[in-house]
Amino acid sequence: MTRLDSQRPEEWLQVRPWHTSHGRSVIHDDRREEGASLSEHEGVLDFRTFLIDMNRLFEAFVTQVLRERAPVSLIVEGQVPVHLGHDKRVRMLLDILLRRRDLPVLVADCKYKRHSAAQAQNPDVYQVLAYCTAAWVRQGVLIYPSHASAAPDEVAVRHTDVRIRRIAIDLGCEGPELTTECDAFAAAVFDLASTG
Repeated sequence: MTRLDSQRPEEWLQVRPWHTSHGRSVIHDDRREEGASLSEHEGVLDFRTFLIDMNRLFEAFVTQVLRERAPVSLIVEGQVPVHLGHDKRVRMLLDILLRRRDLPVLVADCKYKRHSAAQAQNPDVYQVLAYCTAAWVRQGVLIYPSHASAAPDEVAVRHTDVRIRRIAIDLGCEGPELTTECDAFAAAVFDLASTG
């Protein structure tokens, strides 16, 4: 099988879903000449099951999508340590920080969960507001995987210049459609960074 870091992030999602049947996990080669992938079809090889932290995978995927598409004027950093309080108090790790000429312009937090504009996700907004404050930026982005009710929306924080936007990326696409989705998603994030 190919290592994930040797592929474009949208190719990571080409692995077919799999499950355990009667306590036995199986691997099946259905990618033809491209190699093996995990599948729901029973095959001849047993292997141990494993768990994937989808939050970390989603964050790594989004970070790599942005890095690969970043204009030369922007630097995309992942897992950036910052402190909310003076004297290095309240340490936090920003999922993603965008810089222009060494100046922070946008922070992003990736959330692998369902959301909708009507369903308040206050803790997510509070977290990004703290990130914006600690990084001294005016633009924050909450990034979710897309689903039927996903809709971008924005919160203009009172008594500040901070704006927090929710953006979704559709992970249900395949092949060229996923590449197009990744391009559009990155363009939307970079457009926000240009107003920061």
